[in-house]
Amino acid sequence: MELPYKLQVIAVEYAIEYIESEMYTINRYGFASANSSEDYKNALQGRLNSLKQEYKQLKRWLESEED
Repeated sequence: MELPYKLQVIAVEYAIEYIESEMYTINRYGFASANSSEDYKNALQGRLNSLKQEYKQLKRWLESEED
């Protein structure tokens, strides 16, 4: 089942806000702890990279829909 267009736009906008918040949290607090293990830091970096990629895809979709 496909969502109506307006709901798709709202869902993408909400997802973008969520991703921005999560990226901020990772950047602000995730790397701040000097006691964190390298595995933990690598996992956070991987998550951050994944979020950035998803963020770019969603922004592109939203911009293409505005045209």
